Amino acid sequence: MMSETTELPIRRSGIAAILVKKVNGEDRVLLLKRASRTLNGAWCYIGGGIEPGEKAWQAAKREIWEETGIGIRTLYTGNTFDQFYSPATLTFTWRRCS
Repeated sequence: MMSETTELPIRRSGIAAILVKKVNGEDRVLLLKRASRTLNGAWCYIGGGIEPGEKAWQAAKREIWEETGIGIRTLYTGNTFDQFYSPATLTFTWRRCS
């Protein structure tokens, strides 16, 4: 019996990053308050688009630097998910993808 493997590329257009730091024995999460037309004033995680030719991990490091000035040496991956939201109502619905 022959086995055939087909490689399917994963296409993502954006990334999300969450920075966690232990302070006085407690985990703290860094959130950013948006100052943009979409989600203005909302507290959000760090995120942005993946530029042409860029890997997702490279985009994550770049976005963290651009939005916070923090240089990251180590990244850990988490679950993949899609986020669908309505900026007008700030109602969020999360769908976990496996």
